[in-house]
Amino acid sequence: SGPAPVVPLKREYLHYDWHWDWRYGNGDLGNMGIHYMDACRWAAGQRTLPERVIAMGGRFGYDDDGQTPNTQVALLDYKPVPIIFEVRGLPRNRAFRDQNWETNSRLSMDDYYTLGIGVVVHCEKGFIANNQAFDNRGRSVKQFKPSNTDLPENFIRAVRSRKSSDLYSDVLDGHLSAALCHLINISHRVGRQVSSGQIRETVRGEKNFAETVERFLDHMHANRIDLEKQPATLGPWLTLDPAAERFTGAFSGPANALLTRDYRRPFVVPEKV
Repeated sequence: SGPAPVVPLKREYLHYDWHWDWRYGNGDLGNMGIHYMDACRWAAGQRTLPERVIAMGGRFGYDDDGQTPNTQVALLDYKPVPIIFEVRGLPRNRAFRDQNWETNSRLSMDDYYTLGIGVVVHCEKGFIANNQAFDNRGRSVKQFKPSNTDLPENFIRAVRSRKSSDLYSDVLDGHLSAALCHLINISHRVGRQVSSGQIRETVRGEKNFAETVERFLDHMHANRIDLEKQPATLGPWLTLDPAAERFTGAFSGPANALLTRDYRRPFVVPEKV
């Protein structure tokens, strides 16, 4: 349990399902999502936290004691390029759902990977996806090949040289990307369940995010999720002081309280490390 409280086990697959419990994990956003969040921040050229964040979603389609969202969308309001992140934990279409979802079988990670994961960078004259650049008509104009050596090899080389400059990425980058996942989850955790109409009204001033929310609502409908009976959770707009890495303004009290935890001794992180 580490710093988390010791409680009776309730999950058959706890060795993986710890991701879905707030005491131990932070959902798919912090599980697989962190790798793609890191790429998004890299593409946006940001080495700080954003000034605003909002998240919405919930845990749908499962009858379990999981706590973290399995379907979630969020906006990290960087200027001039925002990061919009989507987490999908339900089948992408009816055929997939009917084949796998209603058999009471446990989906494997291979099943999840078939749903598609990645990063898309939208630009003025096109977009980048799957290591290719496309124009606004969707025509491929350039393909990129990886230029870095293997990351574990890079790490071992830096350990041997004792030079942090040999690393492709500083530890600060890991901190910032992980922090983005925590900011999104904090917005969710201080949010409340509201109607689809209230969600649309809250985000209608953000065109790109409003489109993302519509995709979320369509995804719920395709999976026969009735949001009137099981409303989604809408987090508030949270504002931050990026330098201090603290929330300010409305909801800052409960939001800042979630920046840390009550550590179970001896697993305590000191104020100064």
